[in-house]
Amino acid sequence: MVIIDRLIGKNGDVRTLLGKKNSTELLDISDDAWADSLEILGGLRFLRVRLAETEITANFVNCTFESSEFQRLHASAHFWAGENHWQNCLFDSVTLEEAISPLNTFLNCRFNRTTITNYKAYQTLFDGCLFEDCQIAGLRAELVTNRNHQNPDLSMARANLQFRNCTFNATRFEECFFEKVGFEKCFYEAVQAHACDFSGVITDQKWWGDQISDPFTMLLMKVLELIHDRCGEQSAAYSAMQNYLLDYKTGRTRSQDFSACLYTGKVPDEELDRIEDELPKVMAKYPF
Repeated sequence: MVIIDRLIGKNGDVRTLLGKKNSTELLDISDDAWADSLEILGGLRFLRVRLAETEITANFVNCTFESSEFQRLHASAHFWAGENHWQNCLFDSVTLEEAISPLNTFLNCRFNRTTITNYKAYQTLFDGCLFEDCQIAGLRAELVTNRNHQNPDLSMARANLQFRNCTFNATRFEECFFEKVGFEKCFYEAVQAHACDFSGVITDQKWWGDQISDPFTMLLMKVLELIHDRCGEQSAAYSAMQNYLLDYKTGRTRSQDFSACLYTGKVPDEELDRIEDELPKVMAKYPF
């Protein structure tokens, strides 16, 4: 880990730390063990760097990224981390799962063919950004209030996740919760929203169509489909889950502890064994 080792515990300009201060070319830092490092890199300035074709397990905290490119990356619960500032950066074919971005600011960044799943954003601002051919699923703004931990760029915003002056082109939102998510002076072209909950959204225009379903109901339907495939329609697990889904859709229960219906003693252990490995994979998409 030549590159990472030279940045651990350091502050300042990355090009200088890596001996590339006088180079005007895009500095490629991809050739390192980014998929194996759990290090936290903090207080660094990444100017005109490129990171591509790798898994990211490291976290960046209180870093600045300027005019940099991130291409064909995959990260799960890492990468954006906290208190970072991204300006004029390109995210191309990046996949982020269980993404977080506390106190992050993105200015004039481009997101092309980027997929963000189970995204829990807190005090995050996207300003002047372009989202093109992207997919955002399982989005939810974290509603934690901490006066000692606030993004200064959001000091005047009512939202915990703010999109300002952004353009969304051919972008799809799936099973997202938009409470405390703000859209201000944004442009939308061929944008889709599927099974989203727009309660509490803060926006200066409505850009979505009527939602046939909501994120939690979609999760229940996918769990029911899993049980159908693994246990069959005549199984006790399928009957229990089907009854719970009906109760939730008709308002007889508002509890979202859906797994409780499977652990009443009426569902055989052998049926539970068939779904227990796949159930977390189904739930991983949703910000519950």
